[in-house]
Amino acid sequence: MNKVLKNILIFLACIIVSLVAFRIYIYELSMRIIPRFVTDNDLWINLLIIIAFAFLLYTIIQIILLKYIPKWTVVILYIFYFMFLFYALFLKNIGVRGFDLDPFNTLTYIEYGEIVSILNIFMLVPLGFIVKLNWKNLLLVTLSITAVEICQYVFSLGIFDTGDIITNVLGYIIGALIAMSPLGKKVKSYIR
Repeated sequence: MNKVLKNILIFLACIIVSLVAFRIYIYELSMRIIPRFVTDNDLWINLLIIIAFAFLLYTIIQIILLKYIPKWTVVILYIFYFMFLFYALFLKNIGVRGFDLDPFNTLTYIEYGEIVSILNIFMLVPLGFIVKLNWKNLLLVTLSITAVEICQYVFSLGIFDTGDIITNVLGYIIGALIAMSPLGKKVKSYIR
């Protein structure tokens, strides 16, 4: 079978699996993260989630079949990542304004099963793979996250939350430590 046709068929299968997964699992999770009026009425957000998930599945299948990760797939995955990051940081809570200066509230949210605090950690793990961990970069990431939180407050795009700053920085550190680990180095060696 032609290589291009095979890739198209694999991607179409990934889209079908993504549609099923979206309806069964991802939609409910997205309802907790994204305001209901956005996910119910905005076809583009749902479509972006489905396509991103399909591309992630496609990449995993390509890794299994090819035994390496094509660089272009990593670039596209990071494009999706930065689009979701932009949405989560600046578009998710338009019109909301507030501040929470108690970093321990995050622990309370986790205790009561709020998934958003956990997602705040995972949100910046991929950044740790492309921004090496050192004191200068740690300071730069911390200041950038703080600037985002200030912008959220000033422009009514969300709540300035010190817990978010801590969990986001923790996510970056975890990502950077994974990238420096033998597992991370092995994964990076597969990128060609």
